[in-house]
Amino acid sequence: MQENDLKKLKAKDQVFIASLVDEHTDYLYYLAKMKGFNSEKAEDIVQVVWLRFLSACSDFEGRSSVKTFLLGILFNVCREGIRAEQKERKQDVIDDMVEMDFDQKGNWQAQAWQPEAELWRAEIKKSLHLCIENLDDKYREVFLLKEISGEETDNICNLLGIQSTNLGVLLFRARNYLKKCLEAKLHA
Repeated sequence: MQENDLKKLKAKDQVFIASLVDEHTDYLYYLAKMKGFNSEKAEDIVQVVWLRFLSACSDFEGRSSVKTFLLGILFNVCREGIRAEQKERKQDVIDDMVEMDFDQKGNWQAQAWQPEAELWRAEIKKSLHLCIENLDDKYREVFLLKEISGEETDNICNLLGIQSTNLGVLLFRARNYLKKCLEAKLHA
């Protein structure tokens, strides 16, 4: 980060902060969704990330990029959200089915006929999301950061406080689990 930008950040320059929000909000939202949160919860998480960022930005030293700093906050907020959800998660299967059959206004959603290829693609996507959700937190984080977000190895290691060799092991195990999980779901 350039010295001038760092000064603007520490001074909480509204124009500069607004540009950061414009630049990073969609990405943060996407990652929150990939962590398994619904749209509403993902939006809430992103808002909490920005609030925490604004509280901490005067202490930001510029040793990492703003994006990496935001990712660190995001993953901490997501961990808190996952813990809270696990406490609340006692969903009824019927509620899930009703949710799928009705839109947000309570109107019946017409089920359009889809070709077999579209069904297969939807099944793969659903299975992949389920497999990612079932990954251990540490594996899910490194997989999302590296494979979905395309983060650099050094940034991931700094963000998570791990060595690059450990990152390689975690990625190998995550990919291996996902491969086996997808095979099991799609060949069952």
